[in-house]
Amino acid sequence: MKISVFAEHLFEAADQEKITFEKALDEAAQSDINGVELDFARLEKDDALPCTIRKHGLDIACVYVFLDFSHSEDMSYAVKVVDTLKRHDIKRLMAIPGFVYDGDDAAICTVRMYKCMNRLSEICSENGIDLCLEDFDDKTAVFSTTEGLLGFMENVTGLGCAFDTGNFIYSCENALDAFEKLKEKITHLHCKDRSYTPKTGEEPKISLDNTALYSSPVGYGGMPIEKIVKTLLKNGYSGYFAIEHFGSQNQISDMKKSAAKLKEWYHDTCNRME
Repeated sequence: MKISVFAEHLFEAADQEKITFEKALDEAAQSDINGVELDFARLEKDDALPCTIRKHGLDIACVYVFLDFSHSEDMSYAVKVVDTLKRHDIKRLMAIPGFVYDGDDAAICTVRMYKCMNRLSEICSENGIDLCLEDFDDKTAVFSTTEGLLGFMENVTGLGCAFDTGNFIYSCENALDAFEKLKEKITHLHCKDRSYTPKTGEEPKISLDNTALYSSPVGYGGMPIEKIVKTLLKNGYSGYFAIEHFGSQNQISDMKKSAAKLKEWYHDTCNRME
């Protein structure tokens, strides 16, 4: 089972625990985590990051980047992103194509994003990089819903789904319903649980129906992650299971609980399949 964790969690963990980022990487590796999800903004500032991460026994599972194709068809920055990933032998890119704000023409912005994402998909394919998109939890993201995300899957050739188990609830959708419609397109999985219990020092994500959502280790919140993970395993999914709990005030502890729960589900599923 390939498990990854967001590098941002490890940077936060280093601050929380008063340790170095490299020590946080060791904590991840000792928890049988194999990779990291890396923000391109970090990589852009520190070109040595992939080397540092790999030195501690982890690989780059995916790089994610924020683009503005909703307002501009300029591909130069996107090309720079792909060139950087190719140079570091990174095989997956999650591109957030842009946001639609008040006053924007949503239809025009969406068509522009389809067009640019098709160009980016071609460039990625030519360089051996898989391109994916997630259900981003923000009202300005036209791909925050199942329908919106499917629109991109259907209009962008070669685009995979980075299914986030904890983001559909933001748009008041059921994650299992979304999973049934998107499961054949999933190439990457963000294992994000959500808690409804307030946590000291944590700012909640407020859903569109005003529900306060807090972070949670995988398997300890209210999202149906276990069923999604086990179904993917039974269907032969061999990609990464990315641990995600932005906002946690206990990143190391939550990471270890999440990794242990994912491994438990893996063994439950695989032992029964043998």
